[in-house]
Amino acid sequence: MIKADCRYNGIVAPGSQLYETQTGTLGYQVMIDCSEGSTSFVIWLTDKNRNRAKKYFEILGVDPDKLKDPGYIEYQLGLDIEGQEISFGTKDEEFNGRHSVRVIWIGKKSDPNLSRSAARFFGAPINNDDYPGEELAF
Repeated sequence: MIKADCRYNGIVAPGSQLYETQTGTLGYQVMIDCSEGSTSFVIWLTDKNRNRAKKYFEILGVDPDKLKDPGYIEYQLGLDIEGQEISFGTKDEEFNGRHSVRVIWIGKKSDPNLSRSAARFFGAPINNDDYPGEELAF
């Protein structure tokens, strides 16, 4: 069972598709499977969320130019992202007195070996261009 306030690794499952709320807000529902269960994440397709949506589709390995083609979105997009390995985070959400666990972000699959990731971080060359305006403390 998927729990709130946790981070998981999973894969994009079959069935991802366009989604529209009762108020007409458009989104793309990404179906997700992990060892703890199944869930989904909606990438909202609104002006306010445009940059975040582009980032999420990039994480899923989608060529941004293909997203300009309605045929691609309708018929091919779900197939192209199926099987992508991702990480995702959850939180508890209440709506009309009912609690549910909602996926609040997706990202590239995290390395299950955290110590290797940390060692890689400390072994990487330091580039001040990555941190503009920040002085290194040594």
